[in-house]
Amino acid sequence: MTRERRSLNGPWSFWPDVDDRTTSGEYVDAAALTAALGEPRTIAVPGSWQAQFPDLCTWAGVAWYAITFRVPESWRRRRVRVCIGAADYFTEGWVDGAPVGEHEGGYLPFSFEIGAALSPAEEHELVLRVLDRGGDWLDYLDPAAGQPESSLLPLPSVRTHEPPGQRFPLAEIPHGKQSWYGPIGGLWQDVYLETLPVDSIEHALVTPSMDGRVSALVEFGYPLRAPARLDATITSPDGLTTWRADPQHVSAGAVTQELSVSVGPPVLWDLDAPNLYEIAVTLRAPGSEDTRTDTFGFRSIETRGGHVVLNGKPVYLAGALDQNYYHPDDAGPRSPETFRDDVRAAKAMGLNLLRCHIKVPDPRYVRAADEIGILVWEEIPNWLFLTDASRRRARETFAGMVRRDHNRPSVVIRSVINEGWGADLVQETDHRRWLSETARWAEQLDPSRLLVDNSPCAPTFHLRTSLNDFHRYWALPDERATMGRWLDEWIATPASTFSSNGTAERSGAEPLVLSEFGAWGLPDISNLVDPDRGEPWWFATGGGWMHGAVVAEGIEERFRAWGLERVFGSWERFELESREHQFESLRAQIEELRGRPEIAGYVVTQFTDVHWEVNGLLDATRRPKIDPQRLFRINAPDAVLARPAVPRAQVGERVPVDVSVTHFSDHDLSTCSIVWEAGERAGRIEGSLRPGTVGPLGTVAVDVGGPGPHTLALSLHDRRDRFIQSAEATVWGFDDVDPVPGDIVVTDRWSDELASRIAAGARCIVAVSDPAAFPTDARLTVRPRAGTMWQGHWAQGMGWLHPRLIDGLGVGPRVGAAFTGLTPGHVIVGYAPEQHEDVWAGYYVGWLRAHVATIGAFRHGAGAGVVCTFPLLERQDDPLARSLLSRLASLVASPPFDPAVSLFGPSV
Repeated sequence: MTRERRSLNGPWSFWPDVDDRTTSGEYVDAAALTAALGEPRTIAVPGSWQAQFPDLCTWAGVAWYAITFRVPESWRRRRVRVCIGAADYFTEGWVDGAPVGEHEGGYLPFSFEIGAALSPAEEHELVLRVLDRGGDWLDYLDPAAGQPESSLLPLPSVRTHEPPGQRFPLAEIPHGKQSWYGPIGGLWQDVYLETLPVDSIEHALVTPSMDGRVSALVEFGYPLRAPARLDATITSPDGLTTWRADPQHVSAGAVTQELSVSVGPPVLWDLDAPNLYEIAVTLRAPGSEDTRTDTFGFRSIETRGGHVVLNGKPVYLAGALDQNYYHPDDAGPRSPETFRDDVRAAKAMGLNLLRCHIKVPDPRYVRAADEIGILVWEEIPNWLFLTDASRRRARETFAGMVRRDHNRPSVVIRSVINEGWGADLVQETDHRRWLSETARWAEQLDPSRLLVDNSPCAPTFHLRTSLNDFHRYWALPDERATMGRWLDEWIATPASTFSSNGTAERSGAEPLVLSEFGAWGLPDISNLVDPDRGEPWWFATGGGWMHGAVVAEGIEERFRAWGLERVFGSWERFELESREHQFESLRAQIEELRGRPEIAGYVVTQFTDVHWEVNGLLDATRRPKIDPQRLFRINAPDAVLARPAVPRAQVGERVPVDVSVTHFSDHDLSTCSIVWEAGERAGRIEGSLRPGTVGPLGTVAVDVGGPGPHTLALSLHDRRDRFIQSAEATVWGFDDVDPVPGDIVVTDRWSDELASRIAAGARCIVAVSDPAAFPTDARLTVRPRAGTMWQGHWAQGMGWLHPRLIDGLGVGPRVGAAFTGLTPGHVIVGYAPEQHEDVWAGYYVGWLRAHVATIGAFRHGAGAGVVCTFPLLERQDDPLARSLLSRLASLVASPPFDPAVSLFGPSV
């Protein structure tokens, strides 16, 4: 007798118990369910109900499933079970009316033995009751604490109690980002029937050594009823060689058995050569035989010298955070090939790691990573309150994830918690003790992987970890210098991201990894709306985050209301500019990281958009938002870094550009060269690089021969002059400008004297760098960006300038890389959308929310002026600052200048 399977995937009968009419533990047959809950719907299994029924898209609760099936006559009087890959969250089962089991947990496989419950009838009925405990993290916030304007996210202060009567409260169960984007409930992985011998193999946990030895711990489903024999074979990746282990005689009553075999010098699993061996283990017992097969790979992962080391060689981690969500209107991945497509897409963008974020992934996900070659960082889903129950569930989930994925060589890093969610590490000594103990337990559970205790952001920290990782978001180009300073401080004081209260166990050799950062870029909305431009349901969600800035609903109306067609020309051009802004920001941030040899890698947020969180490299339908080849150039193991001394120069100047290379591939760059071209000038610089290093190759120069962008193109070649990688850098040129006309008052503050002159008919430019320098009782007020949503750290926005300001300058309309070091530190509040004609430059966050001005026109008495928050007066050494000030002055001086918005009184 051997094992056989029959799939139960496909259409099932489905009853949502929206009004909680049924009770846990009580069997209800299909007829009674229909009588109580109405006619059944048809649901596709696997797949969450939220994705299949519009009226249930945000609903969580109890739902019933039913399917009829037949079993072959040969299965009768044999061991039969129903196997479920995962069902969220609590599942109870009945076959032919008899209870067959219950299971708690939403992410791991389980089974119910059903042989004894099968009736003599030819057709059988399987009924499942599934509880999906939904809710929103925002429901647990302390309303008395409020949400200060400076917070990116709601305050992490939570209530200390749950609504009464809940057996599985959301706050105490692993649920991950379901409390952000909405619940994913029900049978979301495969369901199948299986018959197998009583004496059978449940798991074969394979542990290969780099010397070619393979040990396997074979676990049996039940204690063996009689003595048996265990055989094993291992097949090479090319399928041409087979090794046999010595037969193992297993005693009656055994529940495990170890075996070992050597394959000689192994063929390693690596990113570019994902070699997989196959193991087949056969249990031969009296009257039965059972075989389990699986794949595994030889690879090592460790940290050494501040690097992550794969198979003895430093590997620079270039990763993306993957929420592992699929299009919100799909029941799930369209096919198993979806997972393989994801890995291929990641590698096409130069990524070598996916951080599966606070979700145990579908097992096909990690198998695809094994087969195609990408590293995986796994995490268990978070909870909210650290109680006895949540502590137990956390360890059970972590242990189950480790057990399920033990044989997967792609899995190299695991995390216990993320950003302190589910534990109060700052205030609670007991919570810190729990995390330290759990991290130590997790290391002992699987010492073959790297372990992160808490992947932190401020104010949380590390206690005991393989990697010194951290999360930090910046708005670029505005904060590029700030980012550089922060990285330098982190490099100088790596202990700053560990607990400072004496409980940290730090070796001092943990590699530095920036494991969250990123930039927002609006997707192509036509991929998300229906043919009539109707918006998906989730466009209306996200109101509790960043003061509603992430709510997508009505974005096209806001675009038109603010008159942005006059700025960008069309909605489509605006979307493209947003995505170009995302790429520019990512490129600048990655260059800052890769130019510092002390940094061992990064994880960009994120792989795909998820609902309203649109910082993905792919959109929610998995279409690229940015040309993958452009991303490959900045993420690849070998990357060329070119940094101009200044981003802008006067026409006629020559700007030096420092060129360096980060080298983490197998290419031989012991002798290498950079071929460069800038306008009519070209050349070559020679150098030498060791693997696993970042090294300077020299300096080239860009001649600024005219106004506009001047691009330096570079290509890296190996010792045989073979092309390896390319890059480019841009310097913007500006002509001399006319002085500001004498009849235009230019000042950095509003005063009574200025008010009198403007009221009498004068015109002015007020370039403000201090909110106190502009009247606080005016219709328009100046506010700092720092500490407010306009700082744009997480749901970043984008600045823009009206074409009248930039015509002929070769920059804009987007405030992009050309403005590095010259962005506004303040915003101007008070303009309404219908007054957009007086807004000459602006800034928004998220989904075109919280729109404010950065240059705005106003009238006062008989005169008029503009208020500007670009640092034009402080930066008169800068050619763009001089050009913008000159252009502002010419517009203010022109006869058509006639603003409608009054600074103090009613507007025209």
